[in-house]
Formats: sequence, C-alpha cells, structure tokens
Amino acid sequence: MRGVHIVVHSGVSATSSKNSVRNPVKAHTEAVQALFDAVRSYGRTTVKRVVVLGAATALTMAAQGPLDESAWAQVSSMKSEAIPQARLTFVNEATRLARMVEVELTVLLPSIMIGPPLTRESSEGMRTLEELSMNSKYIPFASTLCWNYVDVRDVASALIKVAESESAKGERYIVSGYNLSMSEVGRYIRGAYPHLTAPTHDSPFFVTLALCICTGAANRVSVRYLWNMLGQRRVLLNKKGVEELDLQYLPIEKTIKDSLAEFIARGTLPPGDAAASGTAPKKGSSALKWLAITGVAAAVVGGAGYLLSSRK
Repeated sequence: MRGVHIVVHSGVSATSSKNSVRNPVKAHTEAVQALFDAVRSYGRTTVKRVVVLGAATALTMAAQGPLDESAWAQVSSMKSEAIPQARLTFVNEATRLARMVEVELTVLLPSIMIGPPLTRESSEGMRTLEELSMNSKYIPFASTLCWNYVDVRDVASALIKVAESESAKGERYIVSGYNLSMSEVGRYIRGAYPHLTAPTHDSPFFVTLALCICTGAANRVSVRYLWNMLGQRRVLLNKKGVEELDLQYLPIEKTIKDSLAEFIARGTLPPGDAAASGTAPKKGSSALKWLAITGVAAAVVGGAGYLLSSRK
C-alpha cells in the first residue's frame, strides 16, 4: 500500500453460485473494512483516492421515470437478494470509512455488465445472455422485463477516467449504456448469429408471471417485483458521466456479438456451421411450436385468477 496513490476495489466476486460466499453482506463489509484498515495503517500518507465499484441496484426503483445518481437507496431495490444488498452495503461502508480516514472516494454504479471476459468466469448477466441464446426454438417468447446493460470494457475505461479526473472527487457516476427488453436482446442475438434460438417476441403479462413461478425464476426475484417491473422501463441516465468524464459507450450490437463469439470459442454455444448441419427444425415444427404455446397459454388461464386474487 505504501507509495500507492489510487486504489480500486471491485468488491467480492460472486460470479458462481457454487463459489459464492454464504453471507455476501458480511463478506463485502469485511472486504472494504480491510481495505481502509490497510490505507490507515500503511498508505495514509500516499493514498489520495479510493474508487469502489458499486452497482445500479443502489438506486431505488421506487422512483418513477428515468433514474440518476440522486436516486440513492438505503435499502436495495432488490432487497430479497443478498448480492444487490451486499453491493449497497459495500458502498455505504466505503463512504463512512473514507470520511474517517480522510481520503477521497469515487463510486461507479454500473448496470448489468456483459461483454467478452478476460477470465473463465462468467457474470450473472453473461450467463443470462448464454441461456437466452439457447432458448427453445418452439417457444419464441421472452419475458417483458427490461434491464439496463453496459459493456464491461466501458466500465474498465470509466474506472481509469475517474481515477485520473480531479472533478470526480466525492462523486457517484452511473455507468450504463442501453435499456433493453429480453426480446430486444434476443433480436440482437439473432441478428449477430441467426442459427441461435433466442426469443424475439414478448410474452403476455400473465404468461410471464406463471412461467416465472413454474420454472422457479420467482426464487431469484419476488412475484411482487415481477408484478411491478414487467413491461416497465426504468432507464439509468448516464448524462453525468458523459458530460463530466467524457464516458463513451460501445454499440450494444458489438457488445452482444463479441460476447456470443466468446461463448462459441469456448464451445458453450454452437458455431453457425454446426447448427446448420443438422439442427434445423423439421417440417411441421411450426405446428408443434404453436401447439406448445397454446398449451402454455391454456395452463396459465387458470393461474391468472389466483394471481389477481393474491394481489388483492
């Protein structure tokens, strides 16, 4: 720590459920406390600024309309999930300790990060992109959830810029490029690699709710969260970073194409020639597709009344 002027802390890795810590909030708190203990003990005379990587879940989704850095939450908008709450705790604890140690603190708030990784680890966003690319070709529908995305390379560039900028002292910056629904992401996937089977159409509201419950997706986010967020676009405004730091964002088409190319290179997604050689749908598959869709829709009708009554 001696001789170091800028310290960047990205928190505790939680890219794999197999390797994730049992108590993410405690792990993030202890990690940031260890950092500032080191700054206080060994680097107090040289460390000028600490840059921490938070998450956009530190912004309250209760606010209506687009969100900027002022929409700070004391409790994560996804408080039922440990990781988002841990990231918020991480930033709040860093803010408290930076005042005590008397060093500058800058916070970056990236949205869902996707893009070609430099390691074998995959983020939650990248795993979702991979799963979406392998969706059943018989059900071309995706949920109407809309998420904010950013290229991981843009986040890396932003980290360098906030470390070098004098005006970034004590500031928070949203780092987010695009707000897309799942079907819009699917269309970008199909545009880059037509042989992949990503869904390109929005599913009806109650169908999405029922499928989330039946497939266990409601264990990751609550039914109440789905009810409030389906079809809603909560855009993260990146204006502050663009104007003050000259942050720039890669086109989402390039981000998605490069991400998929990485999966294909690893062998977790099929290359185009392999898909074309023997996996094309047989004649009559269109009828099977619509039969499957009709069956799902019929199964949902009975559940719609239950969902409405439980909401009351």
